[in-house]
Amino acid sequence: MAMGKAFRVCEKINPPNPYSVLLEQRNKEETLLFESQAVAVLSLQETESVKKQYTKLLDGYGCLGVLQLNAGENTVLYLVLVTGCVSVGKIGDSEVFRITQTTFVSLRNQSQDEERIAEVRKLLNSGTFYFSWSASGQALDITLCAQRRRKDVATDNRFFWNRMMHIHLLRFSVNCSSWLLKAMCGSVEIRTVYVGHRQARAVIISRLSCERAGTRFNVRGCNDEGHVANFVETEQVIFLDKEVTSYVQTRGSVPLFWEQPGVQVGSHKVKMSRGFESSASAFDRHLKIIKERYGNQVIVNLLGSSLIGSKEGEAILSQLFQ
Repeated sequence: MAMGKAFRVCEKINPPNPYSVLLEQRNKEETLLFESQAVAVLSLQETESVKKQYTKLLDGYGCLGVLQLNAGENTVLYLVLVTGCVSVGKIGDSEVFRITQTTFVSLRNQSQDEERIAEVRKLLNSGTFYFSWSASGQALDITLCAQRRRKDVATDNRFFWNRMMHIHLLRFSVNCSSWLLKAMCGSVEIRTVYVGHRQARAVIISRLSCERAGTRFNVRGCNDEGHVANFVETEQVIFLDKEVTSYVQTRGSVPLFWEQPGVQVGSHKVKMSRGFESSASAFDRHLKIIKERYGNQVIVNLLGSSLIGSKEGEAILSQLFQ
């Protein structure tokens, strides 16, 4: 069965009563009611009794959750729907989709709220977010590499980018696994390959961590917890019948306290923001985390190591790293 727009958002505009929104899901009797910053799960009978008061607002492929933004003393809530996506291929019973368009529904129905979410929507629509879906209901968790999936079925929060958008529904005891998608940021490539008469899936997945995310020159190095900027786990995996072979590589910013301030590209000079002893403790934390998650490591230093022919500052950073 192909994935369709299984979600529908309906709204009730009835001043002076509070604005409210109904979220429906195809083949699901229950609905979610959003009103006055609260969420309620309505039964089939409860839904039928209020449905006539609502009008259709939009249809979507899935729901990412509720985005919460501070607006002075108030909190503004937005229901975020995936309204555009492209299939990148199938893995077993699951299909992986790239998000191409999202729609934000202000849960207080004020037009000025549109300005607040422009940058977030631009990010989500950038083509770097993915989710998986299955007609059977139990989709492959693409935040997990094959090795972690074999040991533990718990979602890897490093690569679960919309986790905080699940929080609002969790507060009201909503079963998020049956209502919300889990979005991963990075890239996914899936190809069909043949081994004799047997058909296999060759997949490359790069997962960007959300623990120390940021634009290239604004976020560098590590933080006090040992998380590094632009950390990516890249998995090359082949699925052949019930057999799986997986090879994982990771990359990240040099795990020291450093930055590269500046606005003009080319003028960004490496600057050590803290002393060696402070960096050493953060470096140890980072390596401890990495070894616990991935086992023994081979570390490849991609920085220029000599002062001759190296970019300014790279050699110093490389020497401190070594």
